[in-house]
Amino acid sequence: MNLELCLPLHRKSAWHEANWSIAHLLKRYPSETARLKTTALEISGLFEGIFPILDQLCRRTCRFCPDPCCLKATIWYDVKDMLFMHLSGTKIPDAQILSGPGDVCRYVGPKGCLLERCARPFVCTAYLCPPQLSLLRKHPIEDKKVAESIRLIKSGRTLIENAFAAITGGGGNDNVCQSWDAKGKQAHRARGMTRADL
Repeated sequence: MNLELCLPLHRKSAWHEANWSIAHLLKRYPSETARLKTTALEISGLFEGIFPILDQLCRRTCRFCPDPCCLKATIWYDVKDMLFMHLSGTKIPDAQILSGPGDVCRYVGPKGCLLERCARPFVCTAYLCPPQLSLLRKHPIEDKKVAESIRLIKSGRTLIENAFAAITGGGGNDNVCQSWDAKGKQAHRARGMTRADL
């Protein structure tokens, strides 16, 4: 299999065209996508709630790792990542993560990732290596918070993608985001959280 065919938008021209298209469609359907922006901002709040925990895990593990995932993983921004960044107002990176097959992430610097956490592909936030999981398991409250937040973020991202496709493909489904709103609020109430906690 040709790996180059599996790396979506690795050419800068394709990356810029795809981002232009998303921005254009969001402007074309402002009222229909307003609820998607609200969902993206709620996802941002969930991210912000777990970033300190994840940053601490990285400080305690990544610099000692003999085989850093940032240097070996074949990852890229997917449509959900791109939609989230556009809808949440996150600065869009200049290019896709990898420029071609066999390359390492273009955003890895000497002290780790050069991107703000919200501008990284979701997999970079959601993946926890075995040493990080082991450390996190020692702190059940934080472990539960990270797991529940990741679950809600995944759900919200999928609903944004599905709603965006329905809106821009004709026959939009407003119930998609309403469904996520209800599930998110229900989960937060169960944990004693309010919207202000997001």
